Amino acid sequence: MKKIAYCYDKRSKRKNSLPFPVVKITNILQVYNDDYPCIIFDYDFLKRRPKLDIDKLTNKICCIRFAQEHSSNISIVRKYGFFDFFTDNETKAKILFKIGRLKRSIESVSKIDLLNKRIDKLILVDHLTGCYNWRYFLNRAKQELSRALRHHYNISFIIIDIDYFRQINEIYGTKVADMVIKHLVVILQKLLRKEDILTRWREDEFFVTLPYLAKADAYKVATRIKSKVSAYTFCYKNISMKIKVSLGVTSAPSDKISNTGDVISI
Repeated sequence: MKKIAYCYDKRSKRKNSLPFPVVKITNILQVYNDDYPCIIFDYDFLKRRPKLDIDKLTNKICCIRFAQEHSSNISIVRKYGFFDFFTDNETKAKILFKIGRLKRSIESVSKIDLLNKRIDKLILVDHLTGCYNWRYFLNRAKQELSRALRHHYNISFIIIDIDYFRQINEIYGTKVADMVIKHLVVILQKLLRKEDILTRWREDEFFVTLPYLAKADAYKVATRIKSKVSAYTFCYKNISMKIKVSLGVTSAPSDKISNTGDVISI
């Protein structure tokens, strides 16, 4: 469990000691930037910062420390969308109970996040190559294309198809065919930029999304891919072979594509 952040105002005359370890903070920017999953806000700190950016706290579990019990405490907590509150006149045992509940909530959220990541990996990642699959491509390509059209910058897509892949599968079997796919992915990843997105569309087809790249530059990338793949010798045990790939390129805004259907049809 990472440390709890406690945000308090230096001008406050209230005693800052708490019955559990905390990292004391007076600068709100530190809370936004640092990785504190749990944050306790002294109410004096909040009152002097009416422009608190709640959106930057959505991935954190927060509570408020009040000086005393008041009928407005709950409504203030709800206003900020925080998890809980405690007051200085509560017993140490009760405060520790609330903090314990806070920690358990964080642990539950962490477990859910981890489970969601595992589910995403099962659903969106190709099990053979480790690159993204067609489900991911349909969603991500839509987002990237929409963003490029909205902000008026270039985006390109390359489709890669292995020539005669069915024959490779039929003659040499699935192990050799899988080897070809995995080695091809390694070649592609070495040729692509960090921001480029490689996805396996079908068994022997791949899409590459190239943000900020015009069609002429995308053609250069496609040419390098074709050359590197043609020169590479694919080996599995005592079997070695050369393969070729067919490629297609489309770009926005030059090709006037507006959706993923236009991209897939190239």
